[in-house]
Amino acid sequence: MYDRLKIIGNHPEIRNVRRRIRRVAPQDLNVIIYGEAGTEKELVAREIHLKSLRDPDIFEALDCCELIEPDPDAAEEILQQTFTNAQEGTLFLDNIDVMPPAIQQKLYYMLTARKKPVIPAPVQKPRGVRIIAATTDYDYEEHNGFNKHLALLINRYAITVAPVRKRKSDIPLLFDYYYTLAAEKHGYKEKPAVSDEIFQSILTYEWKGNLEEMKNTINALLDMSPKDELSPEALPFIIPENPMKFLEHFDYHTALAKVEEYLIRRALEHSGWNQTRAAQFLNMSEGNIRLKIKKYAIKKE
Repeated sequence: MYDRLKIIGNHPEIRNVRRRIRRVAPQDLNVIIYGEAGTEKELVAREIHLKSLRDPDIFEALDCCELIEPDPDAAEEILQQTFTNAQEGTLFLDNIDVMPPAIQQKLYYMLTARKKPVIPAPVQKPRGVRIIAATTDYDYEEHNGFNKHLALLINRYAITVAPVRKRKSDIPLLFDYYYTLAAEKHGYKEKPAVSDEIFQSILTYEWKGNLEEMKNTINALLDMSPKDELSPEALPFIIPENPMKFLEHFDYHTALAKVEEYLIRRALEHSGWNQTRAAQFLNMSEGNIRLKIKKYAIKKE
């Protein structure tokens, strides 16, 4: 799934992520990645791994939610097996904040247990396991019950991935990138054109589910639209109607008058129907606002 994905964006927040990846990758420090759900924290972890000195083929990912349901012995076995598989590579632990206390203790022991000395080789890859953890909880290590010693081991270097809504200038790039991949997967030789209505909706939407929600939205557009044509009706969220849309029914001068009347009425309401203050609010002269009030027959209701 992650073989082809790249970290996309030119926003300063994402450039900082790339810069911190380059800085920490060869240092072999354990890393904690903070970010909301759906911000592709695993993609960041994989980039760190690929730029490190560790075996590029050994990357193990474990969602700590999987360690909650099994009995303690089963959870320990899952952790032990994944940890063993990650030797000389990287172990990515997603949702580290939900790891049960007993498993935290076990992981701490595994990371700090004394190893037999290794005979030096001319060129030797890093030994043991590098931990890259991720969480949506920026204060997880302060919570009662989380192993403070384990938190210190993990939090050697921090990277924060900003949510999509905080880097809106990247939305066109992100949408085009994931749209291209999805269209190819759906068998399109050429991507269907994206209408202005859909594109504006993509730009203004809040994306609380971040990149995961964007990918789901793109798949819904491709799955539920007529062939070779994207339909706004296929968007999984409601498109907010432009509040100025009603003006389309009027000619230019009538539409302009309606907007002007609305703004003057609102300014008067906010100023307690004081014409001087309303004029100041609209940056108009008092004489001008009186003429407009008379012209539009604006009265206090």
